[in-house]
Amino acid sequence: MSIGLLSFAVMRFSPSRSGSGRLEPPAHRIQTPRLMVFVPANGHMSDPIRRGISEDLHAVSFGKGVACDYHERPKELAVDEPMLAECIRVAAHPQLTEFPDGWVVDAARCAEHAVEGIVEPTKGFGEALVRVPVQESNGVVSVELPTAESVQVLAYSPPTEGLHPLVIDQWLLDASEPGDAGLTRWTRILGMLDADPPEELSNHIERLINRSPEVPSALG
Repeated sequence: MSIGLLSFAVMRFSPSRSGSGRLEPPAHRIQTPRLMVFVPANGHMSDPIRRGISEDLHAVSFGKGVACDYHERPKELAVDEPMLAECIRVAAHPQLTEFPDGWVVDAARCAEHAVEGIVEPTKGFGEALVRVPVQESNGVVSVELPTAESVQVLAYSPPTEGLHPLVIDQWLLDASEPGDAGLTRWTRILGMLDADPPEELSNHIERLINRSPEVPSALG
């Protein structure tokens, strides 16, 4: 499978990342009930969390446009309003030994795929649902270094909460973007499967799900 096809299938628009690291063997599988982590969307996020995310979130360039990562076909987002996005900070991973430092934008959502919380938290990941301003300059769309005033944190899940991440293998690492640790998040896996990926990828993901130590109840 080509990189481009897989990139569409896993809905990537991501910024550059560091190397993927070494794989470690997975543990046994335990089915776990689905979780939802909500934080009021009125801005009443604790100041340390909001300040930490806004001060540590990496700037990112999307090129000529940014698209929703949960659409079956690419849907470009408007740049005249804040973007709804999922940001992650990897604290630990059972298989990867290298991952991005700090908070990074991992997925964007359009109005049709808007959510109010973290759909399926993944252990080892700090996850935040945010609204962050985007801008266009000289035909390039980007998120500049944000401030506490410009970032609205709608929901947050600490790395101690959620399910163990999806088990991955070398095939998936070789076909995905380097250092894409967010690919193992259950929110993205659920969204990817909902987007009807190519059969080869879908079958491979199903095999990895069957090997994973914990799975969302929706996939049980």
